Amino acid sequence: MGKIKLKNGKQWQLLSQALCDALRDEFDFGKLKTYYLNDISDEFKSIATTSDNLEKLALNFIQIAEKCQLIEELLESALQINPNNKKLKFANAVITLNHILEPFEGQHLVGMQNSYLACCPEKYQGKNNHQKSVPNSFEKLLNEILELEELDRLLRFAAYFYVQGNIPDLRELKEWGEKINDNFSDLLTKITNNNNQDKLKKEDLYNHLLNLDFIDQVELFLSFVNKCSIGAYIIHGEKGYGQKWLLKRLILSTTKHNPANIIPINIDINNYSNPNISVRIRKQLSNKYGITDKNPIDNEQNSDDIIDKIIEAVCTNLKFESVIIILDEGNAVLAPDINKFIEKLWKPLTKKVKNDYRCDHQHKLLLFVVDLKGSVDQWNIPLANLSQNNYEPHLIIKLPKIQKITCGILTGWIDNKIDILPIELINKIRINVEEILANKCQGGEPLSVLEYICGEWGYDWYDLEDKWLKW
Repeated sequence: MGKIKLKNGKQWQLLSQALCDALRDEFDFGKLKTYYLNDISDEFKSIATTSDNLEKLALNFIQIAEKCQLIEELLESALQINPNNKKLKFANAVITLNHILEPFEGQHLVGMQNSYLACCPEKYQGKNNHQKSVPNSFEKLLNEILELEELDRLLRFAAYFYVQGNIPDLRELKEWGEKINDNFSDLLTKITNNNNQDKLKKEDLYNHLLNLDFIDQVELFLSFVNKCSIGAYIIHGEKGYGQKWLLKRLILSTTKHNPANIIPINIDINNYSNPNISVRIRKQLSNKYGITDKNPIDNEQNSDDIIDKIIEAVCTNLKFESVIIILDEGNAVLAPDINKFIEKLWKPLTKKVKNDYRCDHQHKLLLFVVDLKGSVDQWNIPLANLSQNNYEPHLIIKLPKIQKITCGILTGWIDNKIDILPIELINKIRINVEEILANKCQGGEPLSVLEYICGEWGYDWYDLEDKWLKW
């Protein structure tokens, strides 16, 4: 990896002070020169070691070592004379670690920052440190750790980066750690084990949060899906009310013991150049089932042929697993296209599936339409009238609108999790539930409540949300 060089003035100062602390007088500096360094380079012979100005002597040695690219040899020679000096060991660790990790900064700065936060959590805890920014370069990170003058802290930083960095070859870093401290391998094992425990805790958190509220929506959904294997549902609420979180919960409730082919289709018109949503839905379903549209002209006959093939493919698919189609980010502007999809594809599909399979068939054919902006009442689409007994599976069931989480719902959830949740979280919510919902959760908006609980449990909601909501 090349010769070691001092990165900046702080490392010069660190090494100078360490040499002065480890080599107590001019005789030790003379020993360093005569017995160790003269044989490496004649440049060191020019240093007069009779002076009692140790700081000047140290700087002279460092200048020549830097000039001749012999910093590593200078460190090793000084450690031969005083192997147990704490300052010298720390300086050696900092300088050599900088040399090893600096090349990784470009692609792995975030990993370095996360490792820094893991080994220095107190710097970002407490009221006064909440808005403090993490150093934006490896040099600044190392300088922050350097100021603590704790070798164990530096070792933990290196160990976290080794375990969490996901870098193929960090052999040199592991060798560095084992050379600096005999217990470095044990530290790596401990961090690896803790990581595995954290993953379990995150999974626990995910499962518990899935059970928070949405009771009315889940009850209505299960009352239908348990009786009929075909159904279409609208999930709706204001922005930030957790529609996709509810969607995940509903799908998991039906796929827990059965495999499913989940087909998410984003129909937000802003995401595509082609404004024809119904064509886009058809093409995505065609691609999903490997149906080739050989005719580039999107005429009515060609459209019908493709739709027939999609219907046949879905019916075959249902022999082996459930099929769940998700139309994500619907809105009032797209209502005509959603209508067209229902009439042209969904309605004939449900009719054929109804004829081919029993009503209580173990595999489900489900359609979810997700409204993220609370505009569904402005849509003009066919909805099922639940007050009548003439339900048809192609008609869409409008689930209850998602509401804010109330004090009673949140404390009830806490009471049901009393043996599971951290006691600090339980007590905090019980005592301050009204204030928490009003001031920290946007008055009880579901996503804000989920974010708050994640934070109190020690996790960042935004780091976990995308991972949890993947299909």
